[in-house]
Amino acid sequence: MPDEPDQRERREETIAQTKPGESFNDVTEHYRTVMGVPDKPVDLNGMPKPLRMFGYFFLGAFALFAIALVVTVIVQSWG
Repeated sequence: MPDEPDQRERREETIAQTKPGESFNDVTEHYRTVMGVPDKPVDLNGMPKPLRMFGYFFLGAFALFAIALVVTVIVQSWG
């Protein structure tokens, strides 16, 4: 049965009245508290320097391998 217009309006008002860190239903509350879904983005500059360096190295190596793969495929297609 479709929602009546007044029920839909009340639900939209409830969602609009929630504060930024507050859940508007049980599902989002469950994911935030039980499942551990973060409600704020991660501050990468706040991480320890060795961990940041490892991340930069890993991302850089991934980018280099991706470029090498593309170049290899292009060179093989010409030959």
